[in-house]
Amino acid sequence: MWCSVFGNDYPIFVCDNQNVLDWLNNESLKCLSLEDCQKSIPPAIISICSSQEHFDFLPKLAKLSKVLILPQIAFDSSPAASIYSITLLLESDFADAERLRMHWKKTIQTCEYLHFVGEETELFCYLQKEIDLCAVTDSKLEIGLSRSVAEYFEDSLENHRSRNDSCFIIEGEIAAKGILIAKNPSSNFSVDPTGVNNLIKQKKSNISSNFVLTIRENKVIKCTFDGLDVLHEVSRIVGDEHNLSITELGIGVNTKISSKINYNINSQINEGVEGIHIGLGDGKTGYHLDFLVPGIKHL
Repeated sequence: MWCSVFGNDYPIFVCDNQNVLDWLNNESLKCLSLEDCQKSIPPAIISICSSQEHFDFLPKLAKLSKVLILPQIAFDSSPAASIYSITLLLESDFADAERLRMHWKKTIQTCEYLHFVGEETELFCYLQKEIDLCAVTDSKLEIGLSRSVAEYFEDSLENHRSRNDSCFIIEGEIAAKGILIAKNPSSNFSVDPTGVNNLIKQKKSNISSNFVLTIRENKVIKCTFDGLDVLHEVSRIVGDEHNLSITELGIGVNTKISSKINYNINSQINEGVEGIHIGLGDGKTGYHLDFLVPGIKHL
């Protein structure tokens, strides 16, 4: 399964948590502790990064190895979340994801707008002339190149411009089954994490409920969960830089994990679930939120 990413090199898992290392060994998966990797860096690595020390070591790894990163530190760095992420990664099909990424890239480049429909969801994305499309065009890693797992399992339209200079205009309503909350490990913003914890607790207490967002001209004007208004919490979490403006429309292409997703776990691997996700915030000046909407149709 790794040929399309690492070529002829078989990757070794590098991990900074002993519980995860023990699990990898029990599963007969080749692995190294971060300490051992620092002594001798292998040519192909899957980095299970859940500590600041590991994160700070990534630039050196990337100079000497092909590195695929599961950035647990930006999401949930617990051993349970890491094991969940690795399990779904092993279920994934990189070749199939590449085929779908190319399909969506062509669609985005040739359409004037995208129209998505699903349960309690109808969303229009009107594409402007200058599109900021983030899409991996060559899956193979080379020495000196690193990528996060998310890059392989989504095509992403990103917007960090002003509302008057956006590369897309989004209108509609979505019902999101899951939410991801991420922070750039090198950032030091002062957003109160209470709101983050509240959203996670709310979702865990009622897994069957959805986050329902109403979007007008790229801005979220309403957000409820289980009928409760959570717009103020969301606004506090993402901070003032972008506030409630949409910063990302992601299209997930990981078809193999759809039935295995646990929306109670805050893991980047969930971001690739087949469907779309709507992003708020940038993870640098405030948290980055992804609202996951699986199983919808593009008309």
